[in-house]
Amino acid sequence: EATKSFGVPADGTVKLGAVMWVRPPSHGRHLIVRVLKSHRIQKDALIGEARASQTRGKEKLTLMRGEKPRGYIVLEVSDGLPPPGPHQAQDSARTAGAATLPAAAVGRGRPAGPEPEADASSVASLVATCTSCVSGLLDLVGLVDRNAALLAAKEKDPSYTVTPSGLIYKVLKRGGGSQHPKSTSSCDCHYKGKLVNGVVFDASTKHGGPQNLTVSDVIKGWTEALQLMVEGDKFEIVLPPHLGYRDQVIRDPDGTVLIPANSVLIFELELLRIRGGPVGSRR
Repeated sequence: EATKSFGVPADGTVKLGAVMWVRPPSHGRHLIVRVLKSHRIQKDALIGEARASQTRGKEKLTLMRGEKPRGYIVLEVSDGLPPPGPHQAQDSARTAGAATLPAAAVGRGRPAGPEPEADASSVASLVATCTSCVSGLLDLVGLVDRNAALLAAKEKDPSYTVTPSGLIYKVLKRGGGSQHPKSTSSCDCHYKGKLVNGVVFDASTKHGGPQNLTVSDVIKGWTEALQLMVEGDKFEIVLPPHLGYRDQVIRDPDGTVLIPANSVLIFELELLRIRGGPVGSRR
């Protein structure tokens, strides 16, 4: 199973455009597709389900809920990934620059014989394996939102703190300062900023060293983070788009895109000195 709920617009139509990788049903079983939508109370709500009648090709299936038709879905079934040979997985992993598939995508054979009855633990294991496989493969073909995935991972990581605004930060080094800057303070900072793909788009070292800035004159995420710091502190901060540049595209003077619209930004930020303006007491 690979389930992701989605919003349904007023006209009742939605383009899923999803690629799902599933194991072929065993003999006598069928592939069932369930379409769900997000729900304010329930985790998700069933729109309908359909049974695929073809093992290959495209077909238009009626979504049923109970005995009532609820719409339709166009499903195209094609061949997936062949199981690797004994050394194929290792060889491909050694290929320089080659994309590697998640371990869950590598078929694992079992001895021939009657298919065992599925118990709760084996079903849970299968669901976990399929979920991992689908996530990895969707990422591989570019259908995973890496920004959302990174935010979700950081929010679950106990070494990070999440503030009510959505700022996510981790203390890399504690300084010896005793006061916090206020919004009107002037500060000397070292920083390095990168996107979720690891590309560095800016750093204070590119501008000759520490940069002096006024706390209120920077993006929202920086303004909040700096006021949590004291002199000598070094944080990693993760900014959702609404605390960064939102839907703005930031370009180099030559027109090169540095920061795409709605990007999650990751900074290493070090507060070296509070130079001027009022300061707050240590919290």
